[in-house]
Amino acid sequence: MASISNVSDVSRESKVSEMFSVQCSAIKMLLSRLKIVINYVKAVEREELEFNHDVMRDIKGLVDRLPVSCSPNFSYPRKDVILIYFT
Repeated sequence: MASISNVSDVSRESKVSEMFSVQCSAIKMLLSRLKIVINYVKAVEREELEFNHDVMRDIKGLVDRLPVSCSPNFSYPRKDVILIYFT
């Protein structure tokens, strides 16, 4: 009976590990894309690139969908709740 329980625990841990791995990959991809957007905006500010209203409008739409950590709507008691919220 103990061996069945251990198999179940290992299977559950494996699924949780896989879930967190997928989420971690998604967060890394989001971060890399946000860095591209930030670099674009900085280049526009430095006048290295021409201001493009369509691109900036798209960036604003993206930023408006991101949660802001100082917002009262984004105060969760635990970090794992944040991960569940965005899955």
